Amino acid sequence: MEEKPPAANIKVYKRRWWMLGIFIAFSASNAFQWAQYAVVENVIVDYYQINPLWIEWTALSYAFNLTFLILPTAWILEKYGMRNLALIASWLNAGGATLKIFSSSRDSFAIAFVGQWMVAVGQLGYFPSRVAALWFGKDEISTACSLGIFGNQIGVAIGFLLPPMIIKMNEDKAVTGEQITFVNYLVAGACIVVHGFIYFCFEDAPKLAPSKAALERNKEKVDFKGTLSRLIKHRGYLYLLFVYGTNMGVFCAVTTLLNRIVLTYFPDATEHIGRIGLVTLICGIVGSIWTGVLLDKIGRYADVSLAISIGGAVTSLSLCLVVDKGSILLVYVVYAGIGFFMTGYFTVGFETAAEITYPENEGTTSGILNGVTQSFAIAATMFGSWLIQQKGVLWCCYFFFFTMLAGSFAALKIPKDYKRTAVASCGPVERKIENEEKTDAEIEPLKPINGNVEESR
Repeated sequence: MEEKPPAANIKVYKRRWWMLGIFIAFSASNAFQWAQYAVVENVIVDYYQINPLWIEWTALSYAFNLTFLILPTAWILEKYGMRNLALIASWLNAGGATLKIFSSSRDSFAIAFVGQWMVAVGQLGYFPSRVAALWFGKDEISTACSLGIFGNQIGVAIGFLLPPMIIKMNEDKAVTGEQITFVNYLVAGACIVVHGFIYFCFEDAPKLAPSKAALERNKEKVDFKGTLSRLIKHRGYLYLLFVYGTNMGVFCAVTTLLNRIVLTYFPDATEHIGRIGLVTLICGIVGSIWTGVLLDKIGRYADVSLAISIGGAVTSLSLCLVVDKGSILLVYVVYAGIGFFMTGYFTVGFETAAEITYPENEGTTSGILNGVTQSFAIAATMFGSWLIQQKGVLWCCYFFFFTMLAGSFAALKIPKDYKRTAVASCGPVERKIENEEKTDAEIEPLKPINGNVEESR
């Protein structure tokens, strides 16, 4: 039986790692399916005899659904909690993956497409910063968030590696059909197992808060409309939206269009595409975890944001300079840098949002950040695809560079106003509501809570 600390309602539970592990497994099973078809686009187009645009939309379905469904999803999170949202998301994830099992015949791509869109809606349970804030103490929260993002990236990495190893271009199309079916069975089985873990083991939140900041935030009344109103008026958050959007948009576009970019200059490099994608995501995992640990150590969110943004711009410029030079090794190196910096920014974006908007709900701030900026991913991918078709790959690559450069300039405007850290370290901060008049009586300052933190099961 867990005992209540005498001085404060604060505990860091050992089972927080179990909750995070279940979340990572769900995220990985969902993220695997993002590029499941795009990474073997030439094989899928040949097998189903469809326009390549349909394959691009299997990946863009993720961005589309996040863009238009993130606000109702954030409302569900605030109203009904993390467990209920995770159950809905994992049911859609497992259901969509199971539906794709029935898409093995050459005239059944529509079934695969519907299943893919179900899975894409299921990704709306992806709130790593919320899981981190619910379960982890102030010195672990950025690392926990980065590990949550790690699950997403490891899923994408396996998604780049496994399909090209199994699904091949065969003269006998029945063999290709069997290969597609095998992958679908594998994915569906994994998603069903993950759904079972979420149903039986995943908890909504710990009984006691893990930090002072979490305890104070829990005292805030749920005010979804008020949160949206304050975020829309928060200039620092709007700058962060743009910076995160450029990173998210360019990264999604440059990986979705990887097949076309590489095969344009290396026609016989089909097997390299999956490996390049794997290298990109492995370096992204390293970048995500490294930035999370760095933020926990130094806490300079705005400075790290600027540095990572500049790194992303430099690597996107490098792609312009090396992609047509005939060296596949250089392409590997550049995509490794793209993965490290652009994926590394995911952790920075989530945690910076939580800091500068505290005490707003992390699920809402990160959800809007992730959802609204998906419009950047759709626009960057569609415009990049058009540029490749009309002007060539180099035009597309330079478009990516100038987009990242604009994001780097916007990163200069992100404020160094770390409210969550101030509460966790020193005590109370007042909520600042930009462009909105309130009297002193209407603004209730957060009260400091002093007490020991106990780790228990």
